[in-house]
Amino acid sequence: MSNTNAGYDILSYNKDGSDRYIEVKSSTSKKLTSFFITEHELEIAKNYRENYYIYIVTDVSGKKPKIRIINNPDFSNDKKFRKTVENYSVDFNY
Repeated sequence: MSNTNAGYDILSYNKDGSDRYIEVKSSTSKKLTSFFITEHELEIAKNYRENYYIYIVTDVSGKKPKIRIINNPDFSNDKKFRKTVENYSVDFNY
């Protein structure tokens, strides 16, 4: 994907020919329980719903990386996802 502001990493296609928007999160550890996601990526996930996927790739430097696929993530569901504020953007002019 050449557009780094798209809100996803890969544009692919489902078996029925519809678009599949894939956001990839990776880790060298064998288990990934948290990842960073931008407001823009959250908005894209909300807009594309059933066509939005997160591919979580773990143990990427090992011999057998594992992929977990989450389709249509509902980030507003606090029982599955807990969001915390990590960074702020500060604009200033003085």
